[in-house]
Amino acid sequence: MTAPPITSLSAQVDPSAASPSVGVRQGWQLPGLAGRICRALGPDLLVEDLYSEHGSRLYHELTAADTAEIGQLVRLLGDVTGPVLELACGSGRLTLPLVAAGHDVTGVDSSAELLRILAGRLAEPTAARLRGTVALVEADVLALPLNRRYQAVVLGATSVRLLDGAQRRELFSAVHDLLLPGGRFVVSTARSTDEAGAGSADQGQHGPDIVVTTALADSVVTLIQHLLGDGRRRITAFHVPTGAPPRLFTSAVHPVPPDVLQAELTAAGLRVTATVSVPLPSHLGLGDDVLMVAEAPS
Repeated sequence: MTAPPITSLSAQVDPSAASPSVGVRQGWQLPGLAGRICRALGPDLLVEDLYSEHGSRLYHELTAADTAEIGQLVRLLGDVTGPVLELACGSGRLTLPLVAAGHDVTGVDSSAELLRILAGRLAEPTAARLRGTVALVEADVLALPLNRRYQAVVLGATSVRLLDGAQRRELFSAVHDLLLPGGRFVVSTARSTDEAGAGSADQGQHGPDIVVTTALADSVVTLIQHLLGDGRRRITAFHVPTGAPPRLFTSAVHPVPPDVLQAELTAAGLRVTATVSVPLPSHLGLGDDVLMVAEAPS
């Protein structure tokens, strides 16, 4: 398969909705272990948003081998023959299996770097056996000037948690309008626990950190989750590569429990028809994810 061009609609994205860069001073103010790392290493530590250019590369490296949701998602869309829209497609962790299953997918993401990685993966020799087609669009999921409708829309990897309540209502309304009659929306969220898992727990402001350290090909990454007082979680990745300065990447996610998600989908005029549990490795201390299926009116 030839790598598809990336259509950029970034000029139509509201700049105020973009993820802000994170400065060193903001890094010092991070709660728990992440803040202590920033203060200990001082102003030389590079602190960035998790979805910055460098953060996007690390995100891909951390998630490329993750198979969570894939089998369940492919089965849920097994009878879909029309076009599929994947929101927040990233570097293609879900996109590639969908295309391999024969779907024609439009992948949308606001990260140009993640889309470049996905385009490169689609150009690899192993992609020649993919049966579907792919179009890539760089745009914010809250600013989708797409001129077609879809039989299915997918928002995986619990990316819905990056949006607050008002943003979710805006998105779900747009999804309703993007779906063909009877089309389905498959969205994942976390059925998370507020207790620390098997990773080490480090008590900090508002609650404990969940800390998991993993080794990549040429670096070590410490992943830190911190429960904030308003229910959000601060996600931080402390990346120490070989032969390069360490970087700290951070982002916040909102709690979207399944009952809240179902109520919001229903309010948007979508009918929830199924929920599917997605088990996650127990050592992460994250609980299970949930795939929720909602249908547009016929």
